Amino acid sequence: MALRENTPYARSQTESMWKNLEDDVPIRSPVSMPTQCRQAKRMRCVVCEIETTFHRHGRIFRVRQPQLPRAYQSGILSRVDRLLAQRLARTAEVPNPTRSRIFHELDFDKPGKQVGYLRVPQSRDGGAWSTIEVPIAVINGGKGPAVLFTGGVHGDEYEGQIAGSRLARRLDAQSLRGKLILMPAVDLPAALAGRRMCPIDGRDFNRCMPGDARGSFCQMLAHFIDTVIMPQVEVSVDVHAAGNAMEAALCTIMHWVDDPKVMARAQALTEHFAAPYNVVFWGVDEGGTVAAAAERHGALSISSEIGGYGRVSVEGLRFAERGLDNVLKGLGMIDGKPDTTQPDGGRTRQMQVRDQRSYLFAPSDGLFEPTFIPAQEVRAGKLAGTLHFIEEWAREPMPIEFPIDGYVWMAPGSGRVRKGDVMAVIMQDYAAA
Repeated sequence: MALRENTPYARSQTESMWKNLEDDVPIRSPVSMPTQCRQAKRMRCVVCEIETTFHRHGRIFRVRQPQLPRAYQSGILSRVDRLLAQRLARTAEVPNPTRSRIFHELDFDKPGKQVGYLRVPQSRDGGAWSTIEVPIAVINGGKGPAVLFTGGVHGDEYEGQIAGSRLARRLDAQSLRGKLILMPAVDLPAALAGRRMCPIDGRDFNRCMPGDARGSFCQMLAHFIDTVIMPQVEVSVDVHAAGNAMEAALCTIMHWVDDPKVMARAQALTEHFAAPYNVVFWGVDEGGTVAAAAERHGALSISSEIGGYGRVSVEGLRFAERGLDNVLKGLGMIDGKPDTTQPDGGRTRQMQVRDQRSYLFAPSDGLFEPTFIPAQEVRAGKLAGTLHFIEEWAREPMPIEFPIDGYVWMAPGSGRVRKGDVMAVIMQDYAAA
């Protein structure tokens, strides 16, 4: 017998269900589709009991309502069919702009160790359904903090790629308390090319957060990290070096935030990592970085700069590997105490890059001859280097002076500079804002 929809009883029993379907309210269960499909088949997809399951058009819908007599089932399911068909038609015409296009086979909550890939769609000549497989490991040892380690956000920064991959290979779930997600080569195309910028879309991945589900390669991957991974983690460590462009004094870095408790926790985390320096900085265009994304999600976030000049730094790699282990030890996720010893016998020195006066920008294109190396103490007004114009006999070399007192945080990695390029960055001892 068909459902007589105009009866007061029928209207009262189905009002909320029709509203959900007609208003396009997402009422799908968050449980994975294969599990739900199997469950729906066992339940025979009927309207029954307190929780009703509709299995229609390949989708699973659940609606809370009192038990209905079986006499009403055929009418209800018939109307569900019609409404779902309308919803599917609308969905087919307008793709969901917030749903990630990246797919994978990982279960982030499953105990144990999983290694796999995030498959990022990348149609190309000769590969209509091609994907780029970005390596990822998830190690879940049970109760404890959830931590994200990333490397290779810039492809010409190698220490994090090596340290993250090595840690993923040797760490097992039995020795871990909590969950660790490792992405040692985030921008894989850039890592394979040894470039800062992604060769596919020409973007700097570390300026793409929070990303765009319908965007280019870097935007899609940034969106996945921001919407799927970041909400899971409490701590984020993004391992960088200075790439081809610069060479850095070995350090961790962190953003200044207007919360003394967060600042204290982040600085304590940097002391566990135990690079020679930690730099609190107010950067140039920081809103699109992985570190800034972690902060927006409420995670404790630090990064590093441990190398540069486009090579693998022997000392930088040593600090990267020790630093990641130290973070896990400091959080109580693995056994042992952090090794925080420094070459000078001291502790991590807290520094800052407070404003634009700390940056030495090139006033013109030219060939820069520096007078300094990373971590060297410098004075305002002293000669930082000379800018040469070798293509013009009539143009005299230009002396460049340091803008402030301090220590060199970043030294140039390339002789040729363009107007507006950074030739040096000066750090000073940290003073709380």
